[in-house]
Amino acid sequence: MFRYVLKRIGTSLFTLWVIITITFILMHSIPGDPLTRDKKMPEAIRQNIEAQYHLNEPLWKQYGYYFQGLAHGELGPSLKYEGVTVNEIIGQGFPVSAQLGLAALVLMLLVGLPAGVISALRQNQWQDHTAMFMATLGVAVPNFVLAT
Repeated sequence: MFRYVLKRIGTSLFTLWVIITITFILMHSIPGDPLTRDKKMPEAIRQNIEAQYHLNEPLWKQYGYYFQGLAHGELGPSLKYEGVTVNEIIGQGFPVSAQLGLAALVLMLLVGLPAGVISALRQNQWQDHTAMFMATLGVAVPNFVLAT
């Protein structure tokens, strides 16, 4: 059992690393950079900002800074909103997301779990078919419609 859990953790960490690496590569493969949207920026300020965010460093060093920031939970400044970090933006929406997640968990415990037990006890009867229909409907309806 311990080897299984260790293997799953290793697989999860590897998958997370692959996703992080692909995200980094894709973000660096698009043309331009975050500073190109302000064409009137003086060159001295541009170089200062590039140095501050390590955009003038080699790609492998940028990857190291990127990975280090993610490991510490520092997602950096927002490129869309000035003076705001990505952590602050996520923090603003987190309470609502947590409430929705908690409501979904309570609903699952109060409705889904008993429905699953009843379905298992009454296989191929109307209770089982109703629970299967509701489960299929829940998967088929888009998340934004159900607000989950």
